[in-house]
Amino acid sequence: KKNGEIAIKSVRHESLCVIVSLPCVGGSQMQHRNNWRPGADKRMRKYYKEFKQLMDSIKTICRAAAKFGARIIFEWPRHCAYWQETCVQEFLKEHKLKPIAIDGCAVGLVTLKGGLPIYKPWTFATNDVHIWEALQGLRCPGKTIHQHGICKGKDAKNSESYTDELVSIVHDAFNKSVNAHGKAMCMLSEAYSLFNSSPRREAERKNCEDSKEAVLHAAAAPIMPTVNYSDNS
Repeated sequence: KKNGEIAIKSVRHESLCVIVSLPCVGGSQMQHRNNWRPGADKRMRKYYKEFKQLMDSIKTICRAAAKFGARIIFEWPRHCAYWQETCVQEFLKEHKLKPIAIDGCAVGLVTLKGGLPIYKPWTFATNDVHIWEALQGLRCPGKTIHQHGICKGKDAKNSESYTDELVSIVHDAFNKSVNAHGKAMCMLSEAYSLFNSSPRREAERKNCEDSKEAVLHAAAAPIMPTVNYSDNS
């Protein structure tokens, strides 16, 4: 509870990007393949309970952040079963997060020994058009172009972290987004000041206030094309 309160307080300001990456062990393909092992049901129930608790916290934190126009990025392995959970689908729709597929081998993910590219398929979902555009095309070029290393052991653990290349791409895109938003706010403020300085009736002034808030919100989190949230290919 205390950590949640700290997180909510931390997101109450502008020019913020909230990155959500929850444990996916309960939704991984490997866990489902091992369902035959003793104690598997108990473990899966434990993982699912933890997932639901974390999602509840994330909903609260992101709603607080959204009031300040926060950009949001939600990431999991592409084939994590939790993507299809109702609470996740509702979360994506609530914050208008558009998914984009990324392959680890396209952003510098390699084996610790030998430096072979690791395929690892990710899905990122975001409500920021600059970040979404920057992540376009980061897919595996094909097995005819390079050979993949096996993602297991230390390499599997290492793949839980993002590569420097991927971090730089997201950081640069977010910086571009913040700058674009800042310029939009300056232009709107100047236009509003000119409008406000002229004599207007109260009803017209109220409409102007409403329009200003709507445009500022749109500039903070641009609306992107409509998507099918169940399509996670």
